[in-house]
Amino acid sequence: MDAVAALVASQLESDAGESLRLLRGVQLDELTEMWPFYVSAVQRNHVLVGDLSGAASQLELFQSLPLPRVPGVGFTGSVFDLCFALLALARQDPGGAMRFRPGSRRKPRGGKACASFRGAFVGCARRRDFASGFGAGASEGLSPTQGSGGSQ
Repeated sequence: MDAVAALVASQLESDAGESLRLLRGVQLDELTEMWPFYVSAVQRNHVLVGDLSGAASQLELFQSLPLPRVPGVGFTGSVFDLCFALLALARQDPGGAMRFRPGSRRKPRGGKACASFRGAFVGCARRRDFASGFGAGASEGLSPTQGSGGSQ
């Protein structure tokens, strides 16, 4: 199956475990410019099945790869910060999510949509009912790897 078609099929799948199985069959190098959507999909599905450690491990692995990106520019430059922020929210840590907001380590060029997206999720996370929908691993701590540089 074509890598992009498999990525789309995985996101149409209603069962997160099955979606992860489909994603495991995708070769990252075949996705070309679609790689950030793959990273986001893998992270999202790990969170949905309650595997927050797996989500963090995968994010750290992807972040270590030489994927084309300019930090803070577009989705390719923001996907890791967004994923780490959402992972922190899944762990019921809105303060941890705030560490990944634009400007916390650098001034992003653009990224207004990303800032709005994060702001909306951090606002929701402060409500008690938000984080309860993320699954079994919500009490785990945030990964020691922070943001696009791979360090705190």
